[in-house]
Amino acid sequence: MFHRRKREVDWGWWEETMATVAAMGGWGAEARCDDDAGREEAELEAKAEEEAKADWPKTLGQAKQHPVYVLRRHLRRNQCLVAAPTFLGKFVGREPLFLRREVQDLRSAKGWERVGRKVVEGEAGRPRVPEEADAGRGGEASSGPAKAKPALYSEDQTEAWRCEEVPSRSVLCPPLVQKLPDGLVHLPDATPKVMLALKAEGVVGEFALAVVGFARRGGRSVPEHRGVVCRQRDARQARHAHLELEFKLAEEARRKRLRQAAAGWRRVLGLLVKRRELRGRYLDGEKAKAGEGGAACRETPAMTMATAEVEEL
Repeated sequence: MFHRRKREVDWGWWEETMATVAAMGGWGAEARCDDDAGREEAELEAKAEEEAKADWPKTLGQAKQHPVYVLRRHLRRNQCLVAAPTFLGKFVGREPLFLRREVQDLRSAKGWERVGRKVVEGEAGRPRVPEEADAGRGGEASSGPAKAKPALYSEDQTEAWRCEEVPSRSVLCPPLVQKLPDGLVHLPDATPKVMLALKAEGVVGEFALAVVGFARRGGRSVPEHRGVVCRQRDARQARHAHLELEFKLAEEARRKRLRQAAAGWRRVLGLLVKRRELRGRYLDGEKAKAGEGGAACRETPAMTMATAEVEEL
């Protein structure tokens, strides 16, 4: 921009730069370019989807890997079609094709609870894939008596699960579950001891241990606890009261340490005083007597006993 001298502006360069910016559409051209790129990408995706729809599968192998269409035989055990799937009028052999976006994942009632949802009362479970059909797809048919399996439900048969009370003495928490039910809160820093004291004072209601994992100990799988789970309406009071009680317990522990230190120092001072008394009573007295008599200071049994007591102190 600067030419020859330091403060001499190169107006030719400036005009060329401004002309280039104007040709690109102005100073906001970069944002508009991003919008154009996003729109172009969406158009390409729509075009690819239309091409995939036009190229419908002709064989079972193509239908199994097709991104748009699916056969009922290719559904997994925990999948099903919507109640009224779209009839496309296309067949592979004698089996009709359906849209893959109309496939729903199925879960048991406990499985939906792990993601924060609950099965609506009165809903019936969706039919499972028959064992014979699953064996025909390459799976193994079960041998022996059939075991009772839990019913499976789709997402449209569930609703957001809201708990007003803690359901049990221990609750699974993330990462074991994706989401806690509405109305419950995980307090990872709270301890059961403090929560029991708060519950006795009436500050909080029921709570449960938070299970965050499992570990192998002694050949068994035991739960690992971290914090507690309480009601959402008790969470704020629980945090505040928990901090106050933690400070109170820390202050009591500090005072206990001070009392123990003071008692230890009193004991040390008492031992020093006792040592001085024993030294004056036995060692110094015997030496004085020996010096007055002019005889050599011999170690007496009393001096030996006093020396041993002093060494022990």
